[in-house]
Amino acid sequence: MRRLVGVGALCAAAACGRSPPAKDGAADASTAAKAAVPTVVPVPIVPPTPPRPLPARPHLHLSLRSTPSGAAVMIDGRLVGTTPVRYEIEDDARAHDFSFILAGHAPWRLRFSPSQDGVIHATMEPLAADAGVE
Repeated sequence: MRRLVGVGALCAAAACGRSPPAKDGAADASTAAKAAVPTVVPVPIVPPTPPRPLPARPHLHLSLRSTPSGAAVMIDGRLVGTTPVRYEIEDDARAHDFSFILAGHAPWRLRFSPSQDGVIHATMEPLAADAGVE
């Protein structure tokens, strides 16, 4: 028995991207071969997103003073100035060594981890006049 395919069925099949129904129920070899080939869809190349820079650590503002003034101030072994001096330090949650040195006075040292802006005030003790003399 022969099956008739109307023009409407051919147009409907073409409009939705399908192959028209085969005549007499026989499969068309070219249609089967086309169906086996995958469709290649181009994929746009997206450049990688650059990494975000790490946020800058906040800085703390320290006012370094001494009584009497004029003491050399060292932080972690590095000279930062003479008192009074303002110093900006990175808020890195680490302990730092603060040293105040003034001629004729005992050195003043402090090791701590600054966590906020503030004042470090060293009271310098005078050396005894006979210290070191025999």
